Amino acid sequence: MVCIRNYKNLDSLICVDMVLIDEEGGYVHATIKGDFADKLRSKLTEGGVYIFSNFAIELNKSMYRVVSDSKIMIKFFYNTYIKAVKEEDYAIPKHKFDFSPYPTLEQRRLKFDVLSGL
Repeated sequence: MVCIRNYKNLDSLICVDMVLIDEEGGYVHATIKGDFADKLRSKLTEGGVYIFSNFAIELNKSMYRVVSDSKIMIKFFYNTYIKAVKEEDYAIPKHKFDFSPYPTLEQRRLKFDVLSGL
């Protein structure tokens, strides 16, 4: 989970970005924007297991995509329902990695569509 703060007022949260992973290892970028980002973020713990409802599915960003091969992303709203559930009731991976060969990373070096790191 990454919290993006207003550089002029560090108490002000602009958005929260995260990667959600399902039971089958599928994953998607999700974001919480606006004044309710703090409220919803306080209901989430990294590595926790949740049930969500009342959110939107949008086209993924054309630049700075967190999940490179996903055409969609999830956007939470002020009234998105978040319910924590017992982790032991679900077999959800804690981490997801997409390893790319060095030549692929080198090709992405001066492009801004996918966030890549070494």
